[in-house]
Amino acid sequence: MGYKYGVWYTYSEELYSLHHQGHFTVTCFMEKVDAITLYNELKTKFGPNNMIYTNCIEPVVFKSNLYDDDTNDISSWGYTGTILNWNEIKKVADNYSCNFSHQPHTSIVYTKNSKNILPVSCGDNRTIIGTLNVVDICSDNPKEWEIIKL
Repeated sequence: MGYKYGVWYTYSEELYSLHHQGHFTVTCFMEKVDAITLYNELKTKFGPNNMIYTNCIEPVVFKSNLYDDDTNDISSWGYTGTILNWNEIKKVADNYSCNFSHQPHTSIVYTKNSKNILPVSCGDNRTIIGTLNVVDICSDNPKEWEIIKL
């Protein structure tokens, strides 16, 4: 099932030694055409990149089925963050059928086995640049999630 299609702010996988595309979710559970339309609207209003302040000192365990339409039973841990213009981005996303990420966050490890949830502080908070992308997140396997090239 996965999370259908969505819009993310992506960053380099090397930043946190990930086994999947590093990202802060804007939306998920969208139809592909709607995700592309939302992406274009956000890119026009806010540009292709955004500043993200990441709280890496205090890792967070995220509950499974975090989103309204989520029945994947996938848990994760990661870091919360603050994204420039987040309230304005939400106002735009509210015009679409989607699940909006009310708390900006990045997941470092995804798993269906709670024994794999071993949060780690990375020692210091980080400011990163996220790049806006449309994503195919239809798979249950995060390694198969892909950026859709537009």
